[in-house]
Amino acid sequence: MSVRGVEYWSAIRACKQPAAKAYRPRTARLTQATPEEREARCHALTAELLEWLALENKAPAPHRAFDGTIASLARIYETHPNSPFRAVCHATQMTYSGEHALLVKAVGDRRIDRITGADLRRWHASFAKPKKAGGPERLRRAQGCMKALRRITSWGVQLRLPGCADLRLILRESRFAVPPARERAPTYDQVVALIAAAHEIGRPSIAMAAALMFDTSLRQTDVIGKWEPTSRPGIEAGGCVHRGRRWGGGLVWQDIKNGELTKRTTKTGALFQVRVADFPLLLAEIAKVPEGRRIGPMVVDEQTGRPYRHRWFAAIWRRAARKAGIPDDVWSRDTRAGAITEAFDAGAELEHVRQLATHTDPKVTGRYNRGSVKQTSTVAALRNRHRRESETK
Repeated sequence: MSVRGVEYWSAIRACKQPAAKAYRPRTARLTQATPEEREARCHALTAELLEWLALENKAPAPHRAFDGTIASLARIYETHPNSPFRAVCHATQMTYSGEHALLVKAVGDRRIDRITGADLRRWHASFAKPKKAGGPERLRRAQGCMKALRRITSWGVQLRLPGCADLRLILRESRFAVPPARERAPTYDQVVALIAAAHEIGRPSIAMAAALMFDTSLRQTDVIGKWEPTSRPGIEAGGCVHRGRRWGGGLVWQDIKNGELTKRTTKTGALFQVRVADFPLLLAEIAKVPEGRRIGPMVVDEQTGRPYRHRWFAAIWRRAARKAGIPDDVWSRDTRAGAITEAFDAGAELEHVRQLATHTDPKVTGRYNRGSVKQTSTVAALRNRHRRESETK
């Protein structure tokens, strides 16, 4: 909402439940510079509100009997005590819930036992429609909705709910257009420019994160961490806690000992271990942090004094990226792919790159390699040399 030209986030407007009136702060002033940053801040505030409502048991009980519709099946998937939804991390739960909400809004009242393959194709086409006339198809959005339908239907089959087994069979026989694989990744020069831009806008934390992700090829979550509800099973007490969530999974200064950076990755639990001296971008950023401040999380939001939430990090990263001239189709999460691509450009062996990336399967490492003219030129040069050698025999 806007009051005298100043934009605010409102708990009551963000969530139409009466219990939201008791939430504090009831409003929050949006001081961010760009619309994207303000939108990201609103999403973060709303997520905190919804989590508070759940923790306080003030949200209406969502678990109801199956009435045959997509909406009820999605609700059961998210609320059943034995659902696979309970086993995924909080960030993944938020992604799933967003996909379910989009699906339910569009076709939530449709009965499971009456859905046909023609319906699925029509829905996919509708979800993929461009946001604006003449714009690109939103295949990633459509893919997310179809994945959501497959996900909740699979759980319905396990619960032996009517119509779900037939729908799963139809889904298995259905094929939809998928978004192309990511092809963009930041280069070394772009990362250097990003680090400089981050310092110019007063965000050394973004510079530190960029150096860590590009030099070490660590995943973004392994660098900045994630916030998980303290109510989730397995979440330890203590540490960095804010509004019912505990931060973890990210790098802390204590991970650097005797010149080596060591941690267990959040995705696979693989051991990551490198010598800090081997990474000049990271060394330069560490040198800018006074010894007395090298405690706790390595990447901390200057505005809040706490580790970033993912959407807010992405918004501030984008602000620095634009200042550095990096195109909007290059994302912060592409930094890992940029590091792996640079390694292949430099002639590193696949097995060595796989170990740096902590992949268990070399095929996964290959997918992160965006490819480059340098790599194709190297292959061409090898082939031409082979031809010349064959001609001289």
